[in-house]
Amino acid sequence: MDSKIIVTSHPRYGYYYDIKTSDQTVPFIPNLGVSRRSVFDEVKTPAYKKQHNVFRDYTIGRSSPVWKVSPAARRAAANSRLEQLSQPKKFHSEYEPCRPVQTTVSSAAQKAAASPRTEDLSQPKKRSPIEGREWTIKQSALLSRASARVHELSHAKGVPIGFTPDKIEVWQVSKAALKARPSKRIDDLALPIKREIATNLPNPDAFEVSKAAQKAKCSDRLAELAQPIIRG
Repeated sequence: MDSKIIVTSHPRYGYYYDIKTSDQTVPFIPNLGVSRRSVFDEVKTPAYKKQHNVFRDYTIGRSSPVWKVSPAARRAAANSRLEQLSQPKKFHSEYEPCRPVQTTVSSAAQKAAASPRTEDLSQPKKRSPIEGREWTIKQSALLSRASARVHELSHAKGVPIGFTPDKIEVWQVSKAALKARPSKRIDDLALPIKREIATNLPNPDAFEVSKAAQKAKCSDRLAELAQPIIRG
């Protein structure tokens, strides 16, 4: 059988190859230097389809993780170095695991008794009963007078030099403004716009219809045209 094998590297599938042959099907996937053969080697595959190595961890031409294990591989024993490397990594000597949320209270803590000082501090603070809000003012307090210094301190703080107060909305109108009179032009502009009423409306009694016009009759043609159109 005249065939040609092209091996190509693929970024996703790893290696795959094309089998170009003149036959319609390929009887088996050739062994490209692989010692172990897959049980799927005898599967017939069309020649125009690419043989993808979907499992990138396997060698070229192997599309399944199933293969025959030789008797020598079954009887093989690992050496001491492999046994050492197969051991899991140990924790650090000072490593402490996470503490559980629920803690166990020791028997000594459960049987402990508070000292007299702790009992004394645990008592609520004693407060005297609240008296009424009314109280008696002494006669000397009623006759007391403030000193000159207290009167001086009781005055409100003055405004700084150059302070300008805010302008208020209400202001005084001068006498000249009160006596002012508008000019004739302003009086003319103040008058509302005069609008004329239309007088050219039609008058129903503007003319009389003559007796001849009242007795007139239309022709047969006009009577025919005056009839409504009959629609089916």
